[in-house]
Amino acid sequence: MRNKIPPIEGLNQVSYHTLRTKKDFQNITEALKAPGVHNVTIIGGGFIGMEIASSVRASLKDLNVTVLEGQSTPLKHVLGDKIGKVLQKLS
Repeated sequence: MRNKIPPIEGLNQVSYHTLRTKKDFQNITEALKAPGVHNVTIIGGGFIGMEIASSVRASLKDLNVTVLEGQSTPLKHVLGDKIGKVLQKLS
C-alpha cells in the first residue's frame, strides 16, 4: 500500500518524502539534516503527523515546522475541536 499524495501545485519542484517504512524514516532523517534545509511541511495533523512535527521541532530547533491538516484543527477526528484548538496554539 502506498501513501496517498495529495495533488499540490509545485510539489514536483521540491524535495518531498512519504513515511511508511523504517527506511522512509531513515531517508527523512538524513534529508532534514542536509545543508540548506530550513523549512519542513508535514501533511497530516493526525497522531503520526503531530508526533513527527513535535520530534523535528525538539531535535532540530533551527528548522521551521508547518503542519497542514484538512480538518479545522489537528486531531479533531480523535480528540474533538476544543482540544484540537489548544494543540493548534502550541508552537
